[in-house]
Amino acid sequence: APMTQGHTLVVPRAELDNWQDIEPAVFARVMEVSQLIGKAVCTAFDTERSGVIIAGLEVPHLHVHVFPARNLSDFGFANVDQNPS
Repeated sequence: APMTQGHTLVVPRAELDNWQDIEPAVFARVMEVSQLIGKAVCTAFDTERSGVIIAGLEVPHLHVHVFPARNLSDFGFANVDQNPS
């Protein structure tokens, strides 16, 4: 479930459980895409910053969370909207 409006996942096609196992070139591309999405999130949601989290515990597939961030409290899964619309 999303932490906030604009919360986006970047997921590589290669199925990898642990981010430390990804090929450096693929990881660089994942982060490049995350950066592009982060810039778009800032524009769309009128924030100066976007947050990035690689948690790695929710599902056994590498994914990067990108979301609008206004303060440190935005960096928590306690903010997850259990009933997103």
